[in-house]
Amino acid sequence: MADKRMFSKFVTDSDNFLDMPLTAQALYFHLGMSGDDDGFVANPKKVLRSVGGSADDLKRLIAKGFVITFNSGVIVITHWNIHNSLRKDRKKNTVFLAELAQLGVNENGVYYFADSQLTTKCQPTDNQVSTECPLSIVEYSIDKGSIGERGSEPNGSKPTRHKYGTYKNVLLSDEELSKLKEEIPSYSDYIERLSEYVASTGKKYKSHFATIRAWARKDNAKAPKADNTTEYKDYFDMIRKGEL
Repeated sequence: MADKRMFSKFVTDSDNFLDMPLTAQALYFHLGMSGDDDGFVANPKKVLRSVGGSADDLKRLIAKGFVITFNSGVIVITHWNIHNSLRKDRKKNTVFLAELAQLGVNENGVYYFADSQLTTKCQPTDNQVSTECPLSIVEYSIDKGSIGERGSEPNGSKPTRHKYGTYKNVLLSDEELSKLKEEIPSYSDYIERLSEYVASTGKKYKSHFATIRAWARKDNAKAPKADNTTEYKDYFDMIRKGEL
């Protein structure tokens, strides 16, 4: 693998890149220095820790399309081929062949997922790096605790779920939490109940929101009905006394 890396101003001078915080920009350069000769980074978590960056910095790079992620945890620099071009006799091919097989390269040298059919959207023009390139085929999990459980995709198709409960294992979006507050007066008790249950049993649910609502409905069905006997007795007593 080559020891020197290049970075194109076509990418790093774009408004899309410069709009990011300096910490995210610095992380991008360090990831680029760690990439193999095809732009794949095997240890993004290590790089993130070594530069003292935050998971939000990496999240920005993903959301803006500067890196692409895979199930394996490996990432690739989207515009690698714009930055670097090595002679074939000096290039060491990547070992991440399964990930490479999922990618295509457009006429500008930008990586994209081969089955995405978004090639033209991934072509940067007018010194602007495209933000419409496909970002990932999986939920990225480099640091779920900080980035958030990716019920949230970079394109915003699903809302971010935040962690609640004593054991921080109940996942609810802002909208889901708001609905629970409206529907269930003791919603916080149910969150704690679910948090303890999941922590003690290891059981997984597709939707913690739906689980809490189901538990609340069952509890309401089991609750004893209000006894109106006393109210009616007082009413008839008042009639007999001529008070009504």
